[in-house]
Amino acid sequence: MKVFLIGLPGSGKTTFGKKLAASLKCQFIDTDQEIEKSLKLTIPQIFKEQGESFFRDKETDFLKSLISGPENLVVSTGGGLPCYNGNLKAMKLAGIVVFINEPVDIILSRLSKNEVKKRPLFEGQNVRQKLEDLDRDRRKIYEQAHLKVSSYQSIESIIEKIRAVKF
Repeated sequence: MKVFLIGLPGSGKTTFGKKLAASLKCQFIDTDQEIEKSLKLTIPQIFKEQGESFFRDKETDFLKSLISGPENLVVSTGGGLPCYNGNLKAMKLAGIVVFINEPVDIILSRLSKNEVKKRPLFEGQNVRQKLEDLDRDRRKIYEQAHLKVSSYQSIESIIEKIRAVKF
């Protein structure tokens, strides 16, 4: 089983993903963290030094390696990963895609100033406005997931829904 978590930056994909992986007895992978490790650069450094297009290509390459790799994974994707290079379609063919659907107000309440600095799409932006823009632009893609859940739902109820998905 491979479960891919998608949603806006700050929607809780990583926090929720770790809990979900532990409950499913699966390996947890955060694509942003793994890309940072492999390139030995932070996401903001990658954006600044190499550009967003380079980063998106690295995301796609890493996703392909996960898809062709071992089973029993819960993957927290970067917020933009499903929106580029046919990545959503690839994830849907390889596993179950779960949209962590959180309102912008909830995300804002979770994001500390330090976390905002780690997210290059927010640099020099009004964070609320940027989140609302991302939500508007990406929602039609996120809505194509197999499941739409809230991180406030119980892990047990979400696992039940995941196991019921036929893909």
